[in-house]
Amino acid sequence: MMEQSIREQLIREQSIREQSIREQLNELAEEKYRIFTSALTPGKENILGVRIPILKKMGVKIIKGDWRTYLEQAKDDTMEEVMLQGMVIGGCNVDIEGSLGWQRILYRRLIAGQCVTVSVAD
Repeated sequence: MMEQSIREQLIREQSIREQSIREQLNELAEEKYRIFTSALTPGKENILGVRIPILKKMGVKIIKGDWRTYLEQAKDDTMEEVMLQGMVIGGCNVDIEGSLGWQRILYRRLIAGQCVTVSVAD
């Protein structure tokens, strides 16, 4: 019973963290930059308009924290979210096997047709 309560609390905390990442992205988005980026990637409508240097700073903060939980819970709803996942995978301190595992997960998400753009692939 106690284990279930702790588990539910952890799930809620993870959800709050994920929600706060998305909220941060929404707050940091710039309409003019979204329009500019959308022009470079015709047909994609899931672009928020967050600049790359800002995403890099967010990635560093995530890496300093519980990046594994972030990657397990991360959403692929926007181009910026997928890019952030790639930055975290590229910057986390794991052995090559661990890194390749996370890269495979991200690659599968991309192949599934989610957020494939030149910016993400770069």
